[in-house]
Amino acid sequence: MPCSRLATIKKQKRFQEVFANGKKFSTSNLFVVIECNETNSNAIEYAVVTSKKVSKRAVVRNRIKRLLREVLRQYVHLLLVGCPHISAIILFWRTPVAKPSLIRLTDVFAEFMIIVEKFRNSCIKRQVDEENPDNID
Repeated sequence: MPCSRLATIKKQKRFQEVFANGKKFSTSNLFVVIECNETNSNAIEYAVVTSKKVSKRAVVRNRIKRLLREVLRQYVHLLLVGCPHISAIILFWRTPVAKPSLIRLTDVFAEFMIIVEKFRNSCIKRQVDEENPDNID
């Protein structure tokens, strides 16, 4: 299994590349872009985004970003089981939150697990399609 060290995306150009080339998955609260490459890299790049539409208060936005980073740090290995060649992940929180105390780590984790399941199903479907190119649905 490749190393799952996390590094932040620092350049806007790299952010745009990931957004253009990555696979997109979403739930009602969370939108995730995952880029997979066949090359082995020693780190997975990530970015966490919360806009002012989520909350005008920076305290709330920062709490959401901290929770998203923590879920990614603890559970990135679940994504690597489905596809070991992940090169970048961008996490967007979409739903407005009034107070920082209203969002918990368990809420973010539940959304992340839905994304993991969708990602795994996508990888399994892609593997089946590659094994059976003559099978047209």
